[in-house]
This record gives sequence, C-alpha cells and structure tokens, in this order.
Amino acid sequence: MRKHRSLSTAAVVVTALLALGACSSSDKSAASKAPDATPTGAAVAMNGVLPTPKTTVRDAVTALLTAEQQGDHAASFLLIDDAGRADYPDVLRWRDRRNELPAITGFRIVGNGKAANSVDVLVDHAPALDPFIGLSPAQEHQIWVGQREHGGWLLDADATSDPVLPAESGVAPAAMAWLQAAKACDANAVNATQGVTQLLGVGNAVDQLCAAKPVLNAGKPGPVKAGAATQQLVAQYNADAVGWARSVTLTGGTQPIDVLLAPIGDSWRVIGVFS
Repeated sequence: MRKHRSLSTAAVVVTALLALGACSSSDKSAASKAPDATPTGAAVAMNGVLPTPKTTVRDAVTALLTAEQQGDHAASFLLIDDAGRADYPDVLRWRDRRNELPAITGFRIVGNGKAANSVDVLVDHAPALDPFIGLSPAQEHQIWVGQREHGGWLLDADATSDPVLPAESGVAPAAMAWLQAAKACDANAVNATQGVTQLLGVGNAVDQLCAAKPVLNAGKPGPVKAGAATQQLVAQYNADAVGWARSVTLTGGTQPIDVLLAPIGDSWRVIGVFS
C-alpha cells in the first residue's frame, strides 16, 4: 500500500494542481458574475461615506441643526435617513435643498412632536422676505421625525415647519399706518411700513395716495383673496405665502382697496395693493 502511494505521488500532485487551478478559474468566473459585495443602501447613496446615527432622536436633531447653523451641510448630511438619501443622494443636492430654506441662527428643543419619534424645535431666523426663499420668519416650529437605522437614530430629510406669526390684531393698524404715511407723502414712513420696495399689484399705489383726501377705513383682516392677488403672491414667494400673508380691505373711496401684508419679524408690513 505504501509503495503504491509512493509510486503515484507525482500523479496525485499533478491532479491536485489541476483541481486547484480549475477551482481558482471557477471562483474567478463566479466572482466576475456575482453582484458587488459592497454594502448597499446608505454607503452607496453617500458615495461610500457612512451615516452617523445618534443614540437618541434629540441627539440627532441637535447635531443636525447645530451643523446647519454653522453652515456645515456635509455634517448634517450624515444625519438624514435612507429615504432622505434617496431624495438627496449626495452632499451637493442636500446643500442645494438646505439653501432653499431660511438660514438657521439658533434653535431650542421644546418637546416631543405629535408623531411617534418626533421632536418639536423652535428655530430662529433673521427676519426677511425674499423671492428665492420666500418668508424667513423670526421663529418657526420645526417637527423632525427620527428613524431607527444603522444602529442608531437618523432623521427624515425634510422637517415640517410652522412659522410663528405676529398677533393678528396688528394687521389692520399696520395697513392704516402705511395708508397714513402714503397720504402724507412721507417716504421714510412709507419705507418703514412696507416690507418690499416694489409693491405687488398697483406698484405706484403710494404715488396715487399721496395727498389723497378721502378718509379710508380698514376692515377685518383675513386671508388673501382669490384671483390676481393670490396669483401674484404665489408667483413671487411660492405657495407657502397663502398661509402667512394677510389682506385688509380699505373702504371709503371710489372703490375698495385690498392691502396685502406680510409678517416681517414681530410686525406686519405692506407688500401689495390691489383695487
């Protein structure tokens, strides 16, 4: 037996080498046909950069908003969930989306949202009205929803927001203050009561009202009326404007005048006039 094995040693070695070569060739062929073993989902969507989930939803919200306040979109990008990375698959698209929103100057977590795993945050902005961004309220409530993924908590990419508006009781007085400034031909006072340089609707309304005699009265404020006012408002500031803008009708002249106002900071400012 031992002699037989000795005489066939060379044959065994050759056979083993051929078998090994065949296996190696087969493995290479299979490998070339097998799907990429690179982790799918977040790593691929983020060009190989893994997300950084946090221990709690609040920790994730704090980290994301801190990064946004500092203008660090790359850091905040690591905190959005898989569904968010499907919508914004790279930092550039995430940056572009965040630049469409009011810049964050501060924030404070005030409690849990109504939805499961959500957080209510009071977010601060520099008050402004811009055709690209729309309204930047002084403050707004943002609701961020967390998703448990990749061993921790990540966040839905797009929080819901609800601006904190000045009291409705200030709408009519603001319209009357603008009217009196226009009738007095007081350019400085007009500028102080307007939220924009060029009014929507009747762009030269101030000139028409300068030195006007009729005594006009303001009605009860309400949402912007359907028609030309709403169309121009949305075209200029996006559909969200229908929610924050207010309208006051002035009567007492030859025809009613609808004055549009926007909440700029803690006051209402005139942004349009329609008759």
